Amino acid sequence: ATESNLRGVPEAWQKLDMSERRCVTDHFLADGLRENNFVLKSLSSYFANAYHNPRVGLHAALVVLCDVLDSLNTRLTTNGKPASRVVNIQELANFAEKVESR
Repeated sequence: ATESNLRGVPEAWQKLDMSERRCVTDHFLADGLRENNFVLKSLSSYFANAYHNPRVGLHAALVVLCDVLDSLNTRLTTNGKPASRVVNIQELANFAEKVESR
Protein backbone atom coordinates (compact mmCIF):
# COMPACT_ATOMS: atom_id res chain seq x y z
CA ALA A 1 0.00 0.00 0.00
CA THR A 2 1.21 3.44 -0.80
CA GLU A 3 0.98 6.40 1.53
CA SER A 4 -1.87 7.88 -0.52
CA ASN A 5 -3.82 4.59 -0.19
CA LEU A 6 -3.55 4.77 3.59
CA ARG A 7 -4.75 8.36 3.85
CA GLY A 8 -8.29 7.54 4.97
CA VAL A 9 -7.45 4.74 7.41
CA PRO A 10 -7.00 6.80 10.62
CA GLU A 11 -10.22 8.71 9.97
CA ALA A 12 -12.18 5.53 9.28
CA TRP A 13 -10.80 3.95 12.45
CA GLN A 14 -11.71 6.99 14.56
CA LYS A 15 -15.32 6.83 13.34
CA LEU A 16 -15.73 3.23 14.54
CA ASP A 17 -17.32 2.71 17.93
CA MET A 18 -15.50 0.60 20.52
CA SER A 19 -17.36 -2.62 19.69
CA GLU A 20 -16.49 -2.24 15.99
CA ARG A 21 -12.83 -1.59 16.82
CA ARG A 22 -12.80 -4.68 19.02
CA CYS A 23 -14.41 -6.72 16.22
CA VAL A 24 -11.75 -5.71 13.68
CA THR A 25 -8.90 -6.15 16.15
CA ASP A 26 -10.14 -9.55 17.34
CA HIS A 27 -10.50 -10.75 13.75
CA PHE A 28 -6.93 -9.92 12.79
CA LEU A 29 -5.53 -11.38 16.02
CA ALA A 30 -7.55 -14.63 15.94
CA ASP A 31 -5.47 -17.77 15.47
CA GLY A 32 -8.14 -20.45 14.97
CA LEU A 33 -6.92 -22.32 18.05
CA ARG A 34 -8.49 -20.31 20.85
CA GLU A 35 -11.07 -18.44 18.78
CA ASN A 36 -12.56 -18.70 15.30
CA ASN A 37 -10.38 -17.43 12.49
CA PHE A 38 -11.70 -16.55 9.06
CA VAL A 39 -9.33 -16.16 6.14
CA LEU A 40 -11.21 -13.72 3.94
CA LYS A 41 -10.36 -14.27 0.29
CA SER A 42 -10.67 -11.03 -1.70
CA LEU A 43 -10.43 -8.84 1.43
CA SER A 44 -7.90 -6.59 -0.30
CA SER A 45 -10.25 -6.17 -3.27
CA TYR A 46 -13.10 -5.37 -0.90
CA PHE A 47 -11.14 -2.62 0.82
CA ALA A 48 -9.76 -1.25 -2.46
CA ASN A 49 -13.22 -1.11 -4.04
CA ALA A 50 -14.74 0.50 -0.94
CA TYR A 51 -11.90 3.04 -0.80
CA HIS A 52 -12.33 4.05 -4.44
CA ASN A 53 -16.13 4.23 -4.28
CA PRO A 54 -17.10 7.52 -2.60
CA ARG A 55 -20.55 6.09 -1.81
CA VAL A 56 -18.95 3.43 0.39
CA GLY A 57 -15.59 4.45 1.86
CA LEU A 58 -13.41 2.71 4.41
CA HIS A 59 -15.55 3.44 7.44
CA ALA A 60 -18.64 1.78 5.95
CA ALA A 61 -16.47 -1.09 4.71
CA LEU A 62 -15.19 -1.72 8.24
CA VAL A 63 -18.70 -1.56 9.71
CA VAL A 64 -20.01 -4.05 7.14
CA LEU A 65 -16.98 -6.26 7.73
CA CYS A 66 -17.91 -6.43 11.43
CA ASP A 67 -21.45 -7.45 10.51
CA VAL A 68 -20.10 -10.18 8.24
CA LEU A 69 -17.70 -11.43 10.91
CA ASP A 70 -20.44 -11.49 13.54
CA SER A 71 -22.63 -13.50 11.18
CA LEU A 72 -19.80 -15.90 10.37
CA ASN A 73 -19.01 -16.42 14.04
CA THR A 74 -22.65 -17.17 14.76
CA ARG A 75 -23.21 -19.52 11.82
CA LEU A 76 -19.89 -21.29 11.45
CA THR A 77 -19.00 -22.20 15.00
CA THR A 78 -18.25 -25.93 15.02
CA ASN A 79 -19.45 -27.73 18.17
CA GLY A 80 -18.28 -24.78 20.24
CA LYS A 81 -14.71 -25.48 19.18
CA PRO A 82 -12.65 -22.75 17.49
CA ALA A 83 -11.79 -23.34 13.85
CA SER A 84 -10.04 -21.67 10.96
CA ARG A 85 -12.07 -21.33 7.78
CA VAL A 86 -11.60 -19.77 4.36
CA VAL A 87 -14.45 -17.52 3.25
CA ASN A 88 -14.57 -15.96 -0.20
CA ILE A 89 -15.99 -12.42 -0.06
CA GLN A 90 -15.53 -11.62 -3.75
CA GLU A 91 -19.24 -10.91 -4.21
CA LEU A 92 -19.09 -8.39 -1.37
CA ALA A 93 -16.01 -6.82 -2.99
CA ASN A 94 -17.89 -6.56 -6.29
CA PHE A 95 -20.84 -4.96 -4.53
CA ALA A 96 -18.58 -2.39 -2.84
CA GLU A 97 -17.30 -1.42 -6.26
CA LYS A 98 -20.70 -1.03 -7.89
CA VAL A 99 -22.93 0.41 -5.17
CA GLU A 100 -24.38 3.75 -6.28
CA SER A 101 -26.37 4.97 -3.29
CA ARG A 102 -26.22 4.77 0.44
